[in-house]
Amino acid sequence: MKQFSKKMPWSLMSRYRAPLMGMAMICIYLTHYKKAFTVNRVSPIPWYIMNLRFGSSGVDIFLILSGLGLCYSFSKDSNLFRFYRKRIVRLLPAYLITEVIYYIMLLVKDGSVNIRIFLEKMFFIRFFRNGDAAFWFIIAILVCYLIFPLLYKALGITKYSLLNLVLCIAVFVVFHELLWRHDLILYKNTIALVQRIPAFIFGVWVGRECLENKEFPVVLIPLCWAVTIVMMIYGYIPFLPRPRVTLYDFTLSLVGLSLIFLFLLLFEWLKGTVITDRLMQFLTFMGGITLECYLMHSLLKWVFFSPVDPVLYLITCCILPTIAAWLLHIVCAKIIKLIG
Repeated sequence: MKQFSKKMPWSLMSRYRAPLMGMAMICIYLTHYKKAFTVNRVSPIPWYIMNLRFGSSGVDIFLILSGLGLCYSFSKDSNLFRFYRKRIVRLLPAYLITEVIYYIMLLVKDGSVNIRIFLEKMFFIRFFRNGDAAFWFIIAILVCYLIFPLLYKALGITKYSLLNLVLCIAVFVVFHELLWRHDLILYKNTIALVQRIPAFIFGVWVGRECLENKEFPVVLIPLCWAVTIVMMIYGYIPFLPRPRVTLYDFTLSLVGLSLIFLFLLLFEWLKGTVITDRLMQFLTFMGGITLECYLMHSLLKWVFFSPVDPVLYLITCCILPTIAAWLLHIVCAKIIKLIG
C-alpha cells in the first residue's frame, strides 16, 4: 500500500465494484442468518450469531456501488429513454419471474391466493400503505433510477464537487424532515428506503469523482471509521441529544461505506496471492448475479425461514438461492437478448 501512503484514487471502487457487490450480498445473507435465530426465539443464541450486527449494510454497499455504476453508464449515453429502457429491461424480467414463482408457492401453500393483496404487494402499494417489506429493495432501486439523472446534474451544479455533495445532502435533509413531520405513518412505512437515499447520493458523487480521475486523502478512511463508531454507540452516549426519529438506517449507510474502505484496503493488500485470486473470482461471480441472488434469497428465505440449524440454513437460504440466482440470470440474459 506504499503507493497510497497519502492519497487513494476513487476509481478503486470502480475497479473492485463486482467483488464489492458480491461482499454486499454476503452481508445480506448474514443479517438474515441472524434473523432466522432471533425470530424463531432460539435460546441460547450462539455468541457468534448474537454479535452479528449491521449485516443490512450490504444494501447500502449495493446502493453506493449502483450510484457509481450508473455514472459510468450515463457518461457514455445520456439519452434518458435509452438509459431507463436499459435499466428496466435488466430489472423487470428477473422480478416478474420471481413474482410468478412466488404466486405458485403461495398457491401450493395456501390453496388459493388473494389476487388483490398479491398485486398490491407486487406493485409495492402495500409497501407505502402498510410497510410490507417483501422485495422492498426493488422499489428502492426504481426510486434511485428515477432520481439519478437529476442527482447527476445537481452534483455538477458548481465547480466545487464537495460543495455539490453538501448541497444535495442538505436538500435530502429538508425532504427527510418534511416527510416525517407531515406524514409519520408513510415515513415509518418507507424508512428503510428513505434513510438509504444518502448512500445512493454518495455513490453518484463518487462516480463523478471517478470519471474525473480524482483522489481522496487516506486519512478519510479512519475518519469515516471513527464517525461510524460514534453513530453505532450514539444511543449509549448520555450527553448527546436524542433524535425524534431512529437513525439506524443512516448508521447502516456509514457502516456500509466503512466496509467498502476496509475491503478496498484488504483487496489491495492481498492481491496477487492464489487464495485472493480465487476469492476474487467467487466474489466477482456473486457480484454479477447480485439482483438475482437478492430475489431468490428473499423468496427461499420466506419458504425456509423456520430452520435454525446453521448448516440447514446455509443450504436452504444461501447455497440454494445462489444456484437459483445463477439459473435465473441465464434465463434473464436470454430474455434481454431477445428484447434487444
